[in-house]
Amino acid sequence: MKKSLRAGVVGAVLCAVTLTAFPLTGGVAAYSLSRYATSNASRVGQSNAHALGSTVNVGAIGLYAGFNASASGKTPEVLQAWADTMNAEGGLDGHRVKMFTEDAAQGEEPGLGDIKTLINQDHVIAIIDQDESPDDATWLPYAKQHNVPVIVAGAAYISPMSDTDAFPVVGDAALVIYQVLAVAKSLGPNFAFDYCTELPACAAYGQLVKAVGADLGESVPVETGASSSAPDYTALCQDLSGQVESWSMFFPAETEQTITDQCVSQGIKVPQLLLAVSAAPYWKTDSAFYGDTVLDQSAPYFADLTPGQKAYRNALKKYAPSILGATQDTTITVWAWDAAQLIAAAAKNAGTTLTRASLTSGLYDIKDNTLGGLTQPLTFVKNRPTWLPCGFTWKIGPTGQFEAGGKYEHLVCAPTKLFNTINQFIEKAAG
Repeated sequence: MKKSLRAGVVGAVLCAVTLTAFPLTGGVAAYSLSRYATSNASRVGQSNAHALGSTVNVGAIGLYAGFNASASGKTPEVLQAWADTMNAEGGLDGHRVKMFTEDAAQGEEPGLGDIKTLINQDHVIAIIDQDESPDDATWLPYAKQHNVPVIVAGAAYISPMSDTDAFPVVGDAALVIYQVLAVAKSLGPNFAFDYCTELPACAAYGQLVKAVGADLGESVPVETGASSSAPDYTALCQDLSGQVESWSMFFPAETEQTITDQCVSQGIKVPQLLLAVSAAPYWKTDSAFYGDTVLDQSAPYFADLTPGQKAYRNALKKYAPSILGATQDTTITVWAWDAAQLIAAAAKNAGTTLTRASLTSGLYDIKDNTLGGLTQPLTFVKNRPTWLPCGFTWKIGPTGQFEAGGKYEHLVCAPTKLFNTINQFIEKAAG
């Protein structure tokens, strides 16, 4: 019973972390992505296809359709671009790659049913996990039972981080909390957190922010809840004035813009800490956001400063050009690419026979690998859960341009004791 309560608390916190990426109402038309699986050989030409060896299948699971489409709907195309790139360059350690994706929001048995399809029908050798629901806690044991390594590609997932057979490429929700407070502390001793009252998860997140803030010596004197459909946020804005040096909030994207604009119109411009997972096009055009700091769990998706970033942007230009500059050109899609690149790196360590077992062994041979500058250094140790302690920052420039590199980008790394604080909070909430 206590375990289920604990999972519920974790789930609530995770919902808060990803809230701003997906509006509560309206706007995005639902469409079906129940099966997105194509052979890549036809795209890269017969001569290259004949040069490759046997085919290996790679799977991915995520929430790609419906209200999630505005942020992650193009992820299957990004993964297909990765497979096309691999095949054009000689395959996955000489093997032709075939990509399969499953939408966890569909079907009679969401999550677990999709995993069974990937494992038993598609015979994948690895699974990329972008399932933002709590369902991954139900299907991870099934993947482990069948010796299929799971590559975790989302900052919102805590449950996989405690699994010894999950291989994350980005930090989890605990890291997001630390990033917000660590950067806030660098701006001053007082921080404000505002949240929507429609979801209890937001209030739970606020309590966690306060708990971690106390541990870091960062005061949170302002913690305000408000309706996402309120006509006026004057009181919320006035609470910021003169009391804090930075702030952050969790509302639907359109409400965040409304609140920010109203505060600035009242002459209240407090540095706001934004999450890359909720990056919105209006950040580039609304001057109320200019100069704000963005917190990311991977190297900025839009930049081409490192070999890994250049490879990603070049692959999109060649195989998925419609994504470039679109609303789905986001940090969520680059996380999927990062996960796929981790599979490629592990395959180089796996030997001539590429199987689930050899790929898993190859993953444990990964040491301090940034995948060409896409991630923080990755190291995996057998029989030990992996916690990635570092995240990136970047800025919205004075005229709305996204700026990375140099003074605008650095790693923010959390101490191990952060886990103790968060676990204590969750255990207390679970009773």
